Amino acid sequence: MTALSSRPRATTIRANRLGIFLSPLAVALAISAVACGPSTKRLDVPAPALVTLAPGEELFDLSPARTHIRRLAPQGLRLLAPHWSRVRESDRKTLQATLTSTLADGRLTPFVRAHIREAVDARPDLAAASLEWLRSPVGYEVKFAEATAWTGEKASDSAFYASVAAVKDNRAPEIRLDRVRALATATGALPKTLDLTASVGTVVARLVNVTRPGEKAMPVKALDAIVDREKQKPEVAAAYDPVVVAALMVRCRDLDLQQLDSYIAFASTEAGRWYHDTIAAALIAGVDGASMDIEGIFEVNAHSNAPVPEVGVNLDSLLVSLPSGREVRFLTFAQGGPKTEPAIVLRYETSLPLTNTAAVSREAGEVWDRVRSQLESEGAQAAVLQATGSVEGWVFPFASSRKFAWRRAEGGEWIAADIGRRPPGTMQREMLWSVPP
Repeated sequence: MTALSSRPRATTIRANRLGIFLSPLAVALAISAVACGPSTKRLDVPAPALVTLAPGEELFDLSPARTHIRRLAPQGLRLLAPHWSRVRESDRKTLQATLTSTLADGRLTPFVRAHIREAVDARPDLAAASLEWLRSPVGYEVKFAEATAWTGEKASDSAFYASVAAVKDNRAPEIRLDRVRALATATGALPKTLDLTASVGTVVARLVNVTRPGEKAMPVKALDAIVDREKQKPEVAAAYDPVVVAALMVRCRDLDLQQLDSYIAFASTEAGRWYHDTIAAALIAGVDGASMDIEGIFEVNAHSNAPVPEVGVNLDSLLVSLPSGREVRFLTFAQGGPKTEPAIVLRYETSLPLTNTAAVSREAGEVWDRVRSQLESEGAQAAVLQATGSVEGWVFPFASSRKFAWRRAEGGEWIAADIGRRPPGTMQREMLWSVPP
């Protein structure tokens, strides 16, 4: 027997030289990108002639839907990472391969296209108005920029994390921040981010649900209800808000104020709202349609004699041994700070009780010794290690952690540093994925 996804295609996951899984909040970036992308100042290039396409197909091609689809498999793996230790070891490779094949662009795209066609057929008037804007110079520039938004030097993760910090600390230029917030409101960027995160995360949760050792899988409806309750928590929206705004700021960095005003004006029209709602709903419909029988696909894959294909970074490779014999699991690796003084932030999972300050501090020292030379090769001038305890939640997880910081002196030696207003090693609880780790 062969499942539809019994031979999942390989998906390349970004990783740094340490082999650490690296990703900002991909869904927030995808949804925010529907709202805005940087101008590339190529107004001399005419928009391509797509008049021979049916309206639904043209809307798909002119929208950033295809780019967003390609980000969903890496997003799924990122959401899977905190659950990895809860999965039966014998099922891990099959689970990872099943997830990436289910969220692969070739499987998702037909569902997304079908939803857009249905929406266009239902409201041809709003579709025509949206297409008119998408064919305009600004609309075309947004489309072009979206295809290249996170390539090249200007699109580094440090730019994104610096923007998150600027928004959280109220250091972003007010004149642009006000407009970006208005754009986020007009497009519904925050609720759309939470909805798409819940959709992708539920696929992950359904696979974890049937692969936990010694635990009976709960009904899918019960799992859906749990995820919905998580999404409704006020602290979840509060944690995601600065990330969504920062994503918009990064993507709109090359738009001048007049262009921003023009974009806000379109997004505030009935056609603009319909367009952004349609693209977001199509992505969710694609995820839901592709994963309709995800448990059955996993079971067939698990009993298949075919070799499990490689899927980029193996989450098992994030387990790191320490000189003491203990092990920690790397979760995220982020870059921040200005170009002249780059900082590295490494979040790792510890099995130690975070209440044991001394033990956690000793372990952080071991981790530091383990990664210091690698961080130096990255050119880091500052580093933060974040020891993270057990994760609570299926899709919108919270966790307690302790942070330890170092900075490099002029002579090249590393010295312990303070972290903001908190003493080093202070325990705090926060959203796991919505803010820089």
